[in-house]
Amino acid sequence: MKIKKILWLLILFVIILVAANFLFSQKEETEFANIYLGSKIIKAEVVKTPKEMAIGLSKYDDLPENQGMLFLFPVKMKPNFWMKDMKFAIDIIWLDDNKIIDLTANLLPPVEGNLPTYQPKEPINKVLELKAGFIEKNNLKIGDEVIIK
Repeated sequence: MKIKKILWLLILFVIILVAANFLFSQKEETEFANIYLGSKIIKAEVVKTPKEMAIGLSKYDDLPENQGMLFLFPVKMKPNFWMKDMKFAIDIIWLDDNKIIDLTANLLPPVEGNLPTYQPKEPINKVLELKAGFIEKNNLKIGDEVIIK
């Protein structure tokens, strides 16, 4: 009788363990947007939560020229951006809806002990980060329109 009880408890434990593993291993699907900048189309990972924003592009070792990360803010603001743990240089395009408000080009990964922050000149509600050189190569200007789908 005692062995049956132990066996049932063991089976129940295994079922709970399998169910917990399944539930906690489920990841949120990554959302992407297509961004049209002049004749270029960028596939951008969309981030909305503070945790996703804090990590940003630092989770990547490099980035193809036609990919980026789009940060969405619920209200217009002048957020501070950093490059903590970044492994490559980036350009930042500061957007108010679908218009370029400011540009910050060729930001290098931080030197140990120095972690500057960057912010736009005007309030924005979107930020697009791309591999460094994109702004110059594509001759982007403040006031340019951007289409996000």
